[in-house]
Amino acid sequence: IRATYRARCTRSWCHALGALLGASVSLRMLPISTITAGTPAWFTGPGTGSGRGVAGGSTTSVDSTRTGRTTMPAERPSRDCVPNLESYEHERATFDLTAPERFNPVLDIVDNWADVDPDALALLSLDAAGDVATRHSAGELARMSRQAARALLDLGVGKGDAVFVMLPRVPAWYAALLGSVRIGAVPMPGPNLLTGKDIAY
Repeated sequence: IRATYRARCTRSWCHALGALLGASVSLRMLPISTITAGTPAWFTGPGTGSGRGVAGGSTTSVDSTRTGRTTMPAERPSRDCVPNLESYEHERATFDLTAPERFNPVLDIVDNWADVDPDALALLSLDAAGDVATRHSAGELARMSRQAARALLDLGVGKGDAVFVMLPRVPAWYAALLGSVRIGAVPMPGPNLLTGKDIAY
C-alpha cells in the first residue's frame, strides 16, 4: 500500500494512520523540513526497497531544528496466529449455505466460539504507544457481552430499540455493541468526537 501526502506529519497523526493501515504496513517518515518543501512521503510495505522518498531507507528521522527529538515509525504487533482455514477442500465439501430460521450473530457465533474454544484470543488491546495492554479470550468476550446485555435490559432496552454507543477505542465498545445485538436491540456506534448538537440530531 502506498499513499502520498504533502501536509505536516505530526507524531500522533502518523501513529493513528499507521494503526489504520494495519500490521502489514510499516510507516516510514521523511523529516518535516523535507515534507514541507513539497517532496511526497511514501508509506510502503515491509521489504519493498523501492519507490521514492525513504522507501527502503532509514525508518527514523531527526529534525532537531523543529522538535529536537527522533521521530519513530508506528509499529504493529505481528500476526502469528494459526489460520482458521486449514483445508479449503474440506471447507468447500462441508459448507452449508442454508440460512437458519432465526439467527443472532452473538448467540450463534460469539457464544458458539466461546463454547468451542473459550481460551482463543478474541480481542487484542493496544496502549497509546502501540504495545499490547490487555488480551481478551472468546470466553471473556462472550461474558462481557452478557454483562452489557443485562445492563441494557435493566435500563428498559428491548428488542428493536436503538442503542447509541459513543466510546473511545476500548474493550467496552465491543461489549456494548455485542450486548445490544444479543438482546435484539440496534446498536448505533458514533465517534467520541461528536458534539451535543450532533448527538441530538
